[in-house]
Amino acid sequence: MPAPLAGATIPVGGSTATVIPVGTTDTGHSSVVHVPGLSLVVSGDVVYNQTHMWLAGSTPGSRASWARALDAVAALEADTLIAGHRYPLAADDDARRQIAESRRYLADFDAALECSSAPAELIDRMTAAYPDLANPYTLWVAAYDLLGTSST
Repeated sequence: MPAPLAGATIPVGGSTATVIPVGTTDTGHSSVVHVPGLSLVVSGDVVYNQTHMWLAGSTPGSRASWARALDAVAALEADTLIAGHRYPLAADDDARRQIAESRRYLADFDAALECSSAPAELIDRMTAAYPDLANPYTLWVAAYDLLGTSST
């Protein structure tokens, strides 16, 4: 039966994994698992790998918190990152690429949201910028959540 973790470390083979809280991302109280001996981060919902990020219910503050969480993951300087949301055909699990792409997606989403007055406009802008990302329904859900049900 699972039990709460006592402390923040878990032995993994000959290495130690550390659970690191990073704040709000696509949900509150997000954490990552860092295994320095393997130069590995398991990011859960913090970093996405070539997948539209879940931004429904987000606010400028929560998106800024997510950007800070990405900075915290980048500071771990891992080589490999296992994302909780990964396009099955993603080229690799390179940590630096995934973090940079997630940062750029958040910034592009903010910019597109600011100049969109209807869900379709936001969807069109983000789809033009990211035509090949997996799970486009997450973009649609965010667009309709944040901009209402208008189709203009």
